[in-house]
Amino acid sequence: MSLGSNDVREKQFSPARRARRGYDEGEVDDFLDAIVAALEERDATVADLGERLAAADRAGYPESPRLPSAGTGTAQPRAGGIVDLLALAQKTAEEYVAAAETEAAETLCTVRRDAEEVISAAHAEAARLLAKAERERAGVLETLLDEQRQITEQNQELLAAGERARLDMEAFLLDVLSRVQDRDLSRRPADVTLLSA
Repeated sequence: MSLGSNDVREKQFSPARRARRGYDEGEVDDFLDAIVAALEERDATVADLGERLAAADRAGYPESPRLPSAGTGTAQPRAGGIVDLLALAQKTAEEYVAAAETEAAETLCTVRRDAEEVISAAHAEAARLLAKAERERAGVLETLLDEQRQITEQNQELLAAGERARLDMEAFLLDVLSRVQDRDLSRRPADVTLLSA
């Protein structure tokens, strides 16, 4: 896969659908800027090597100058002149691309892992809050049921007391009525006796 600095600049990402947290946009932009700079440096190196190659070709050098061998840092003679320079330029470009792709893959893995951790933490927090709310709901329900039982008992006690008071009043009134009816009429005053005759 060929990757250029414009590819990085113009890359558009879709917004995360489920994640509530993400990365600091400034840090991501800085990292992408560093990738762009590395790609531009690679492109500049390739262009410089191309210019050197053209200059060497114009000067009529049959062979390239002594170039450092990749990874050794020691100067070695290379046969083939311009072809070797082109091969070195191509190899350097491929190394830059491979390094950028590797770093991009590692960053993507890190982003995915961090996103999974955030989602997992959010699920755990939601489960904890749900369990806490359920415990509080059960406690409130138990309190309400206890208060309902107490009110029912107090109501029954009031009803029983009212019934006892009614029965006591009824007994008292029946007793008074019975006394009034049983009263000896002969003890009435004389004028009442005369009136009744």
